[in-house]
Amino acid sequence: MVQAKVWKIKTVSQGVPKESDFECVTETVPPCENGDIIVEAEWISVDPYQRYRIAASKPGDGVFGSQVAKVIESKNPDCPVGSYVVTYPGWRSHSRISKEEMKDQFRFTKLSDLEGIRRSAALGILGMPGLLAPTVTIGLHGIWVATQEWIKRLLHVVFNSIPSRTSIKPGASQKPNGNVSPHSSALPCHLVCNTAYFGLLDICDPKAGETVVVNAAAGAVGSAVCQIAKIKGCKVVAFAGSPAKVAYVKSLGIDHVFNYKTEDISKVLSTAAPDGVHCYFDNVGGDFTASVLPHMVEMGRVSVCGAISTYNQQLAPGEKPSGPFASSIIIPKQLKVEGFMVYRWASRWMEGIHQLVKWIKEGKLKYEETVTEGFENVPKTFIGLFQGENMGKAVIKY
Repeated sequence: MVQAKVWKIKTVSQGVPKESDFECVTETVPPCENGDIIVEAEWISVDPYQRYRIAASKPGDGVFGSQVAKVIESKNPDCPVGSYVVTYPGWRSHSRISKEEMKDQFRFTKLSDLEGIRRSAALGILGMPGLLAPTVTIGLHGIWVATQEWIKRLLHVVFNSIPSRTSIKPGASQKPNGNVSPHSSALPCHLVCNTAYFGLLDICDPKAGETVVVNAAAGAVGSAVCQIAKIKGCKVVAFAGSPAKVAYVKSLGIDHVFNYKTEDISKVLSTAAPDGVHCYFDNVGGDFTASVLPHMVEMGRVSVCGAISTYNQQLAPGEKPSGPFASSIIIPKQLKVEGFMVYRWASRWMEGIHQLVKWIKEGKLKYEETVTEGFENVPKTFIGLFQGENMGKAVIKY
């Protein structure tokens, strides 16, 4: 019998999660029956949206999440031993995937050759549901299928409390080459690519020569937004949270990058964007956004992707959330301020995927992963997301 190591919720986090909020237990994986497979995790994803899922959970629940896994036992001819899949067992080392679960187009997809791109990219820049077409084995030349109802279901599952299964090897963090509240719009890892693509291009509609401001610029979404804006001929003013992150964003070809922890945001924008800000892609919210809005030009556009600065806030009973979007600025400047859920572009999903793949192959779009070795480090890596420890997509190598 296969034994699985499983991370479960010991205490529902109050405020910023702590390692003591989680416990690792051992479970026996049910036997592999006709049509089933047993998989071993290779890459495990941690993402800010999981903070919202944890808040809706109870002690003893697993943590919902995705992983790239290798088939180690199979009674299904479509998934032989040695093949790879992307699935949603959560934080666990081994899992049985039943033949019924494999029919679930959201929770299970076969993964084939990504043509030299590391398989962990299937959890981030090239992730589902865009690159990973339901019910078919995919590669960069696979058959692409994405329907609006399917993606809507994906978002429904992610943002609602649905019980999920969850689950080690010593190691350390490395950065190889290559962001809760009920009103959170944080997105799961596999929506990163089109979140950046459509969230910037369709909502902000940046024009060559315009100034685009991006915060959380060293994150998975923010770094992609910065590069897409540069590809479109814009001036990009980016903010990150450490000298190393500033250096990383500069290495992507972004000329104006600042550490928001040591710089006055308003003063920076007065100097770096003296003619004002045309487009603002917001991943942070809060005081940061309050500092940016006065610098927006008339008819400026704001794409509200997330508000990671608020995800661990605890409101008192009856207290209503407040926000930085002052009508005294928005109305006279006639600003467009739009939040979004990425499934609205379901009918155009592959437009974004194909363009992003093309830019990656052309060397115009780079991506970073913060890799942590060892399953025992999953909670620590997750908590690090809220302390700014990751550059690009955070993944754990089992």
